[in-house]
Amino acid sequence: LFRSQRALKADEEFKFLFILILGTGLRLSEAFKLRWDQIFLDSRIAKIAGSKGHRGSVKLRTVPLRRELVDWFTERQGTGLVFSFWDGTKEDVKKASKRLTLRFGKLFEYAGLKDITEHDLRHEACCRWFELRGVDGRWLFSDVEICKIMGWSDYSMILRYASLRGEDLAKRLE
Repeated sequence: LFRSQRALKADEEFKFLFILILGTGLRLSEAFKLRWDQIFLDSRIAKIAGSKGHRGSVKLRTVPLRRELVDWFTERQGTGLVFSFWDGTKEDVKKASKRLTLRFGKLFEYAGLKDITEHDLRHEACCRWFELRGVDGRWLFSDVEICKIMGWSDYSMILRYASLRGEDLAKRLE
């Protein structure tokens, strides 16, 4: 039996927010608060003002941008905020985060993924950083470099986030 559901409204900005988190591992608030002056297209990086510094301090980190992200940013270059989900004020951060969390929840529920949250995209992004290979077939980034990309100073976070499948590791034995 099929359950009839209303189609989700297409929204290119929300779609890109999804792709950005999945492609970089940014936290939700880091992604929706992103500003154009944090994007450096020539060097294919974003300078992220992290939200998990010591005792609430801002912790800066550099995140490489994959080609599809660079292309999207290049097509839409602007000033100020990259996304319109947040009004730029400190007072609206929690409201914007809550709205987006609910919106991701509806998206995942619609897709039949009831136990998935937007934060799970960050876990997937970590695994994708690990799976990237250079032309020689070796991992493109070391675990230390991935810690830097993800904004972790505690190395044990790799063990929490990197859900590498045994099947994928076994393929390298062939």
